[in-house]
Amino acid sequence: MKEEEILVNLGLSQREAIAYLGLLKLKEATALELSKLTNEQRTNTYDTLESLHKKGLVSYVLKGNRRIYLPNNPNNLHDFIKEKEKDLISILPQLSQFHNPKKERPVIEVYEGIEGMRIVLNQSLKEYISSKKEILALGAQQQECRRLDPEFHKRFYDKKISIKNKTRILITEDVKPISHSTISVRILSKGYKSPVATYIYGNKVSFWIFLIIPTIIVIESKELAESYRNYFELLWKIAKK
Repeated sequence: MKEEEILVNLGLSQREAIAYLGLLKLKEATALELSKLTNEQRTNTYDTLESLHKKGLVSYVLKGNRRIYLPNNPNNLHDFIKEKEKDLISILPQLSQFHNPKKERPVIEVYEGIEGMRIVLNQSLKEYISSKKEILALGAQQQECRRLDPEFHKRFYDKKISIKNKTRILITEDVKPISHSTISVRILSKGYKSPVATYIYGNKVSFWIFLIIPTIIVIESKELAESYRNYFELLWKIAKK
């Protein structure tokens, strides 16, 4: 299969390429269901899915005691292997025809680590470019992102300037924001402090949890995003400048 060969050339193992393509076809599956499709041992499939998850290509949700795996948007490959951009673009149409998330429920993706943080930050700017909807943030993890990956985070703010992005952030009195020309900040009392930061961009809402490693849960839902935008506007009106 041409798609499998190119994915391997781009840096995925053969097992990863087969599992990713199989998951795109199934749209969602347990490791057992995927192993049946790919004719691979279930224990090997678990290891392969974990590897794809770390690369930002696969996410999962828990249903009871079952882990359901979902393929992340193939466009994430573009951020993961930039030096192979031409080869990747040549197969994105083939991959995208398989990526058709169920429309009746939100799409949930989970990202971990610094690589996951980079993917989500880049994702927010892509959503802004395509939707022209302002990026909003309840709480902020700017300082933590800058500490973990300073060079990338500075380049991220340079990109914000280049695309003329504006972001509004609501923080509590005990949080020190990074001052930047693309950001407007208002202050809430400590009673509004949340243990996680929430970012709203396009039709997506992401929840940022910084424990041992950064963990980011991204939910794509027009209804949820609009609900959070309305909530943000209510708080923005009562916050201090």
